[in-house]
Amino acid sequence: MTNDLNPTVARDVAIVELAAEYPRETGGETTITQAIDRLSADLNWSDASGPFGRVIPPNARVLIKPNFVLHANQGRGGMDPMITHHSVVEATVLGALKADPAAVLVGDAPIQTCDFATLLRVGELDEWSRDLMKSDRRFKGVKDFRRTTSEYRDGVLIAVENVLPQEEFVLFDL
Repeated sequence: MTNDLNPTVARDVAIVELAAEYPRETGGETTITQAIDRLSADLNWSDASGPFGRVIPPNARVLIKPNFVLHANQGRGGMDPMITHHSVVEATVLGALKADPAAVLVGDAPIQTCDFATLLRVGELDEWSRDLMKSDRRFKGVKDFRRTTSEYRDGVLIAVENVLPQEEFVLFDL
């Protein structure tokens, strides 16, 4: 990356511009994988073992944290503002796997009222995740990190606490 255009841009930031809509390509070399390759090269993250070869050591445990918000857009914006597009998640996971980690997990904690299974289905990550877990034992799937979920029943918000055990978390006193 060159900082000639804006000297205030940090050297650990890279930007790549794509078309206004996400491509419908899948697998192999896609527009998104090419963009990740360019970004990682600009950030000096890549080596012979892929776009993250210099930042993911062999046998590392990797968490990819996308942005999952809600399973449906309650406005007119479609799903793009609600979750990181599946093409970006998929390309990032495949790039991470090239670095030969011990495990790669995708995980997030969307809004408490999010139906996680629906989010994965409408986000086109459910079948992809199941298929990749079958074909690559290092991929551990997509995990919901919420300890509290909720849903509306007859107009009343009902919360379910301690969905996941506290022992699975590291607590920080902020």
